[in-house]
Amino acid sequence: MKTFPVLSALALSLALSACGGGGGSGGGDAHTPATPSLSLTEFTGVWRPDATGACAPSFAYNPAYSSRLRSHTITATSGDTLDLKVTIDLFTDTACAVPKGVVEEGFTLPVAAVTLPSRANAIRGQALFISSHSSAVDGNGISLTRIPDGSAAGLGTGRLLADVQDSQLFLTPAVQGVAVDGAGYPLALDPARVFVH
Repeated sequence: MKTFPVLSALALSLALSACGGGGGSGGGDAHTPATPSLSLTEFTGVWRPDATGACAPSFAYNPAYSSRLRSHTITATSGDTLDLKVTIDLFTDTACAVPKGVVEEGFTLPVAAVTLPSRANAIRGQALFISSHSSAVDGNGISLTRIPDGSAAGLGTGRLLADVQDSQLFLTPAVQGVAVDGAGYPLALDPARVFVH
């Protein structure tokens, strides 16, 4: 009986088929879904609110000050990571007419491409607080009643969704009132949260 060589050859053939067979370029599994391409260049720069932001009373780190968001400054670092600096102007009055100083909060933002309807280069990621800096406009300093922790930037949980389209940055953080997915990321871009260069 010569069944052993036949069975051995059959087993070897099946093993090679499972591993991709003989030669070839090893181009990957044809059934793997395509990952959206990711370009961070369009996100970089200084982005200011499209409209004058509201004057918010009771600043997070000292309720005696009022505040207004000035800008988001985004720079691309290595790989799929952005650096985000949020600049907030402080005022001594509730109408945001008497400047007191500035607080800047820095974040690192690892991102990934995400597919959204009618968007070609959308991203999502979680902003991680790394630094804070403050300065006064009158030379008398700024009095903070709480150690900065990133909460003044208004990024909620830090999870956000973003896209640039028609020279506008759409940046939607996971804050109260925003619908999120199971991982806590916003499901859609909020058209009211728009920034321009």
